[in-house]
Amino acid sequence: MNYYNELKQMQVTMYNPIIEDTAIICLYGAGSLGQLAMDCMDLADIKVRHIFDREKQGSINGIEIETIEKLSKEESKNILLLITICTIPYETIVKDLKDFKFKQIMPFYTYAYLKFSYILSNGWYIEDITNYFTEICEVSELLMHDECSLHHYMSFVWWKCTGREVIYSEYPILSKRKYFASPIMPNLGIQESYLDCGSHYGDTIKQFLDTVHGKYKSIMAFEPDRNSLEIAKKRFQEEKIIWDSRGVFNKSTQVQFQSGMGFASKLNDSGQQKIETVSIDELNISPSIIKIHVEGAEYAVLEGAYRTIVKNRPIIMVFADHSIDGLYKIPSLVTRYEDYLLYFNYCDYCGNTAIFYMIPKERAIGKNSN
Repeated sequence: MNYYNELKQMQVTMYNPIIEDTAIICLYGAGSLGQLAMDCMDLADIKVRHIFDREKQGSINGIEIETIEKLSKEESKNILLLITICTIPYETIVKDLKDFKFKQIMPFYTYAYLKFSYILSNGWYIEDITNYFTEICEVSELLMHDECSLHHYMSFVWWKCTGREVIYSEYPILSKRKYFASPIMPNLGIQESYLDCGSHYGDTIKQFLDTVHGKYKSIMAFEPDRNSLEIAKKRFQEEKIIWDSRGVFNKSTQVQFQSGMGFASKLNDSGQQKIETVSIDELNISPSIIKIHVEGAEYAVLEGAYRTIVKNRPIIMVFADHSIDGLYKIPSLVTRYEDYLLYFNYCDYCGNTAIFYMIPKERAIGKNSN
């Protein structure tokens, strides 16, 4: 791929989405993202009139889930429809709704970023790629050794810089193949020490246990959201798992934390809870694998892990889509570590579930590095 030509194409497109504030707000999609959307809207005191889904029934936060076919064509003209689905191409969803003349259709994450980024910032975007052109080129160069990673990164940049979903047919979205299910994940042995920063309900711990067939050296899991931590603890009977309710950050301190938001709970200056934080370097541990999924604080966590990474050379998996740091600051850190390879996987649509993998060369043997 000639990434430079791709980026030059993006350069001619200015991205500046605008919200139709007079519209009635409705959600389309009642899955986990629909629940998160309702929690965020309630926290921001924004009223949602309807929640539509063609399969799910029941209610979310007191609003009944309806089929969109019940909506009259006349009523749709006054609705701002927020798409709370990211497992299907955005344009496919919009085309499926072509018979309805909605006043406006927008991805929920974009709306959230424009209206209450202090609660949820995943929908960040770049109005003009020119301001970051050099940095994006540098990241692209780091990914040149792996065609899938480079194409996936270009798809991610296309969305974040132009709002266009550009997917390359030869390198499709790796749906449900994040973390240990990624095709670039090296073979794991029985002596792995796994550090999970942002364990939520423990889904990735379960994935790790399945991958190593229950044979490993240690697991240390950090989750400051009390409800999520309790759910994760009850899920596993593994005595070797060390649970920690602190937040992982670049130093030991006290910070405000926004809890009760499920997988979107995060460090937040306006959060209602104060928590203790710790850096990875302060833990004095020797992980062979580190996962960092901390809702926007990923770069800070990596800043506080330099000595641990240099000493132990772990596989690093870090989320890219929670803040603009994921565009170039996070991947640029791989150059601090000797003989590391950078990979990138894109596992959902609309700029979601984008993950950088930093793998020491000695563990990447057999992977495509041409």
